[in-house]
Amino acid sequence: MGPNIVTIAIVLALADWMLYARMVRARTLVEKTREYVDAARVLGVATSRLLLRHLWPNVFPTIMVLAMVSLGGVILSESALSFLGLGVQRPWPSWGRMVADGQSRLQAAWWNAVSPAFCIAMVVFSANLLGDGLRQIWKVE
Repeated sequence: MGPNIVTIAIVLALADWMLYARMVRARTLVEKTREYVDAARVLGVATSRLLLRHLWPNVFPTIMVLAMVSLGGVILSESALSFLGLGVQRPWPSWGRMVADGQSRLQAAWWNAVSPAFCIAMVVFSANLLGDGLRQIWKVE
């Protein structure tokens, strides 16, 4: 398949899907024991409506928090693959490749490697802060 954007996206998505599946399953098992689910079943609500109108709104915040927290890892993984030459290839930009290109010029122009590395660190830090903020706002356990 070769190192291109689609391949990298597929590989990184396949690497994390189990984490999301386990989290959705665990959260759904907790939510389905709640009283509002029993009340909806007693009222004769269809299973599809129960899933979409009652369970999904209570599982969604957990998925979003997990996505924000794991976004940093995905960015670091893509940057590491690009740094090693296995990630996104030219003409597409990649911070990992920018760091690798600037590595050979550290003595003369250190900012060529440090600037993209700093950007990687700030984006990962910001995604983690956003995930933590969403967790606090939505009171995700």
